[in-house]
Amino acid sequence: REARGLRLMIDCGFDDIAYPENLEFHKILTRLGVPHVWKERPGRHDWRYWAAHLEEHLEFHLSAMGAPNPSPDGAAE
Repeated sequence: REARGLRLMIDCGFDDIAYPENLEFHKILTRLGVPHVWKERPGRHDWRYWAAHLEEHLEFHLSAMGAPNPSPDGAAE
C-alpha cells in the first residue's frame, strides 16, 4: 500500500551479470500485479550500455518525480 504511485523502471542487458536476478524480479512484480517498465536489450552492465540509455532513464525518472522536463536551453518546459 505504501508504494502506491511508485513508478519503477528496470533496464537490463542480456549480457549483464545481474540479468537473471533482474528477470526474476520482473517476473515477481508481474505476478503480483505491480506496474513497472521492463526493458531488456543487448548489452552488459557497462558505461557503453548506460551512455546509450541514460537520456531515456533521466526522462523516465524526472517524469516519475513529477518534475518538468528541461528544454534544450536549460529552462523548464
